[in-house]
Amino acid sequence: MLFSLAILAIQLVLLYVVSGYLRRVIGRLGRVSLAVMAPGVVVHEMSHFVACLLTRTPVVRVRFFAPHYESPRTLVLGYVEHLEPGNPF
Repeated sequence: MLFSLAILAIQLVLLYVVSGYLRRVIGRLGRVSLAVMAPGVVVHEMSHFVACLLTRTPVVRVRFFAPHYESPRTLVLGYVEHLEPGNPF
């Protein structure tokens, strides 16, 4: 049990370090980075949309890929805006 938790902790730290590195590398590409990330963003937002459909959660607005800054340091690439789910799932 303790060994499993240690392995999980190591994986989480590695994931954090690698994601930070990739964010910096892709960030240097400028607008090219948006083209690189676009397919993943669309798939990610599609999964949120499908989850809303499966749980019968009303969807207000979907933007599969609409890059904009919410604040000077927060870039939003896409989103699914939905109402409060009617069930706990």
